[in-house]
Amino acid sequence: MMQHVVAILTQAQQMSETPLDEIGTEQWAAQADIIGDFVVEAMSPAAMALTGEDSARDVTAVARSFQHRLGALVACFSAAYVRLAHLHDNGENTVSSGDVLRELALNFQPNDRA
Repeated sequence: MMQHVVAILTQAQQMSETPLDEIGTEQWAAQADIIGDFVVEAMSPAAMALTGEDSARDVTAVARSFQHRLGALVACFSAAYVRLAHLHDNGENTVSSGDVLRELALNFQPNDRA
């Protein structure tokens, strides 16, 4: 899950460098779509469990699966934010936000629990 969060934050960081007069353009929308794709990818394992013939019990199980994935996604965003905020609050100016995102990506393996 952290890999997805790092990808989303990295894309968001690139988007934040877009001049204000370009926000809302097709290029901006394309970058936002990339973030949307990352979110869908993060949630995909849960979404793949549902078919048109499932019972209410099956739907509840899928909803619980989404709840877990969404909770993990929020937890990873929170961890990334706290790490960045901690460095900022301590006046750390030798480490860039990109460095922090790379560190998070390396420390959380793709097979983490989320």
